[in-house]
Amino acid sequence: MSIGVAIASPVILLVLAGTNYLPAIPLLFPVMLQSIAVGLDVGVGSAFQALNKSEYGIGLNIFMLAVFVPIGYLLIVHLSGYGAAWFYGARYLVHAILGILVVICSSDLPKCPTRVQAACNKFNRQSCGTIPLRKKDHVSEE
Repeated sequence: MSIGVAIASPVILLVLAGTNYLPAIPLLFPVMLQSIAVGLDVGVGSAFQALNKSEYGIGLNIFMLAVFVPIGYLLIVHLSGYGAAWFYGARYLVHAILGILVVICSSDLPKCPTRVQAACNKFNRQSCGTIPLRKKDHVSEE
């Protein structure tokens, strides 16, 4: 939905604000990146807390500051407002993508096939590597 609004936003801006705000139209598309990133990044902080890895979120924010402050400075100096808009949108999008990758890489993915893992969970067994499965232990996929 936000992509649709971003595509229609130049027309909406012209109709509602008139031609005085015509220079703002190129700034709308870089800011669209930020709205996409918010949708992706909404659960990353909660995932870090659920995984008990809050320090990863703090480290990611420090990394983003160290990398993106110089990039943002250069963009703003050379492109002024347009550079600021691209900096704003790109920083949010990169943060969301890196946050999702850190959550995926730091989580303990199941080492067993899903059917075996479901059977282990059903019978409250801690390890599923050595469990002999009988026909009744199989979980149906219905």
